[in-house]
Formats: sequence, C-alpha cells, structure tokens
Amino acid sequence: MLWLAFSVGAESVVKGTFGLRNVRVKVFSADLQWSKALGMTSEEAKFVAPAIKKLATDVRDRDAHQYLPEVRDGDFADVADLYVPALNKIVQRLDVHELGREVQTRGKIHLSPRSFDEPNFGDFFGDLN
Repeated sequence: MLWLAFSVGAESVVKGTFGLRNVRVKVFSADLQWSKALGMTSEEAKFVAPAIKKLATDVRDRDAHQYLPEVRDGDFADVADLYVPALNKIVQRLDVHELGREVQTRGKIHLSPRSFDEPNFGDFFGDLN
C-alpha cells in the first residue's frame, strides 16, 4: 500500500506542476515535455523522464493491479536514489508564491505565508528518511 500511496502522491506532484503551467497530463506514464513545459535543462529532463516513467509503469501499475510478494524489495533503493531526486527537480520548478495564490484563489486551503529558498519534495510531504 505504501508504494501505491507514494506513486499517487508523485503523480499528483507531476500533474499539479504541469497544471500550473496550463499543461494537462492525462496519463502519468506518458512521455512528457519536461523541458518545454517546465523549463528543465536537457540534462535534468534526461534524469527525470526515465525515473518518473519507471515509477509510473514498473511500480505504480504493478502495485495497482496485483500483490506480488517480495517483488518490492528491489525498488526501495530507487526511492532515495531515483524517485525523490527526480521529484525534487520537478518541485523546484514550482513558484511557491504562484502556488499559494492558486490554492487561495480556489478557496480550498489557506496557506500561511512561507517561502522556500529551494523547495523540495520533503518540504511538501515531510521527511522521507
């Protein structure tokens, strides 16, 4: 269940970040325009694209459809080495002030004034260690 929750959270981060750039992501595992939509360098995109694609296809799709005992163990190292660094690069594309205005405009959550010098996945979702 934790893999499924982590994957759903990662999907929300990806779709939300693209959504703030007015780019709708219909399929999480699709080849996304990282450089064009989010302004990533080609080097960043070369790291982020396969990491997110692997998370979306190898992990999320597997866990959403069936339980396979002892299959997940090999994926745990990828959380710290691959997925969180990729998600950090995505979150760093967020303008937290723009995000705050967007959330307040929709009236669902009221954010307290806070800024991040360099936002990262842990800032939004807590320490993963």
